[in-house]
Amino acid sequence: MAVLDGVNLLVSADGTTYGCLTNNSIDFTSDMLDSTCKDSEGYKTFLPGEKNATITADLLYNYDATEGVAEAFADLKAGTEISWKWGDFDTSGGGYWYGNGYISNLTINAPKNEVANASITIQVTGEVGTTTFT
Repeated sequence: MAVLDGVNLLVSADGTTYGCLTNNSIDFTSDMLDSTCKDSEGYKTFLPGEKNATITADLLYNYDATEGVAEAFADLKAGTEISWKWGDFDTSGGGYWYGNGYISNLTINAPKNEVANASITIQVTGEVGTTTFT
């Protein structure tokens, strides 16, 4: 069983990690094309279509972070394509996914008597690559 507690998210070409992450996830999907016909004997049938991936990063709003909410907003505003890595790339034997994407959503929260936080969504564009350390 894999332990993913050490999973990190790197964004940008210079390999900067989002500061003060509290949670991050990557979601892979495949469109399902309806291939049902009269010969399907009353049951729907499907074929896989185009693939998609979305990354979400939740973090505390750290004003001093090298890569954080302010940079995410600038990338969203400018429509900047970013490079990303998601996985266990800090240990020998780890592996990760990588690719490019655009920030499609940025939500900033400032709850009473709590640390300000944010959620960033990256819409992956193009093919996702994967690698493992040897």
